Amino acid sequence: MEVKEEIEQFLEKRPNTVCAFGYGSGVFRQSGYSSSDKPQIDLILAVEDIRMWHLENMKKNPGDYSFTGKVFYSNASKNTIKGFNGITYQSNIKQQVDNETQMFKYGVIEVSDLEHQLKSWNRFYLAGRFHKNILKIKCNKNMDELIDQNRKYALITALYFLPDESTLTELYEKIVGLSFIGDTRMRFFENPNKIKNIVSKAKDEFDTLYAFPNPFFEIVEGERIRINRKEVMSEPLPAYLAYSLTELPKDDLQKLRDGIENFLKEKNKCESTKQTIHGLSTNGILRSSNYVFQKFKKRIYKK
Repeated sequence: MEVKEEIEQFLEKRPNTVCAFGYGSGVFRQSGYSSSDKPQIDLILAVEDIRMWHLENMKKNPGDYSFTGKVFYSNASKNTIKGFNGITYQSNIKQQVDNETQMFKYGVIEVSDLEHQLKSWNRFYLAGRFHKNILKIKCNKNMDELIDQNRKYALITALYFLPDESTLTELYEKIVGLSFIGDTRMRFFENPNKIKNIVSKAKDEFDTLYAFPNPFFEIVEGERIRINRKEVMSEPLPAYLAYSLTELPKDDLQKLRDGIENFLKEKNKCESTKQTIHGLSTNGILRSSNYVFQKFKKRIYKK
């Protein structure tokens, strides 16, 4: 069975979503996994009302929740449920697919919050996720346009960091790496080769997403590119990033690079830490610990 069908079967048993996306190594093959590995399938679900969605899902699928999670969702306000990043995660969800047990993890966010994050980078936690390849299970025109705009922001931001002549692979690794700058999980839990693994197995997908004809760079030979620095530096950046750079000289590339790096470092460090803490309430200590342990094993054993 194709992974999209597996996800659709999973979602049939959950409350309605406005948009749904699959991502990660369970959806797209990455380096470091054997053909027999069956990684967890990761999902992002955009819904109208996050509290009502979870209350309905607890009735339909109580096994999705730990005891701690059930108590939390039953009593917390909508804003408390959202937490700092607007998204809640449930992990280690088992479902039978074609007589085999498949593991799922899903994050739930209100569609209005996801839209705002993609277009403004007020939060970078999910905006960075959407820079990579995703599988669209359910989407709409407005979300499609915001995803494309968010990727354009990622392309421009990554080009700030590269020398005037570079390669497509270096560009793609920089785009993927934006969401890991300052992320505390990369120091302790994530596979240190994660960025290279993502890009190496998805080169064609990244070509489709980012190597389209555009005014920001030209392909010189093979995969070598030459950056049009003037066009890059004149292109608008997402609102929250642009605001963080207002005091810097617009023609000083190095200071702008430093400013962008500081913005992303603070965003990723703060948001990843707060999301980890939030997960103890929404997912429970046992499930959260098991998820972290699986990440730690990848760091140790995956090449």
